[in-house]
Amino acid sequence: MELQEVYTYLKDIQYVNIATIDDNRPRVRTMALVQFDHKFWLVTFTGTAKLAQIISNHNIEMSCDIYEKESAGSIRGQGIASICEDQNLKEKIIPAIWFFDRYFKSPTDPNYQLIQLSLSQFEVQSPKNKKMYLFNLEGD
Repeated sequence: MELQEVYTYLKDIQYVNIATIDDNRPRVRTMALVQFDHKFWLVTFTGTAKLAQIISNHNIEMSCDIYEKESAGSIRGQGIASICEDQNLKEKIIPAIWFFDRYFKSPTDPNYQLIQLSLSQFEVQSPKNKKMYLFNLEGD
């Protein structure tokens, strides 16, 4: 398996499980994965527990299932999450957020929070051969 194959799988993923740290305990939730400008993003509301957890500890892990015919595998990505304060970017990304209008009024809606995922590593179990692959993304 090559790294490009991981990105090909992720291109079709809509939802991932995101783990944050609350004090010293992990907290996991399913979130929509937004891909824009060759980067990964999450969208949430102001005042959520996950936002406070990211502000307190930027370390995150994401995971998702991947499939090849009738065989399943998985992708885990580790890295950091950061709150986007760039209002121009928050507006520019809206067309990629397919659910935006269901929850937010405008790019300046005070409830709209954009989070960038900066992943440093992927651990992948291939659905093709069930082997594990590790990709370090530092410097990419």
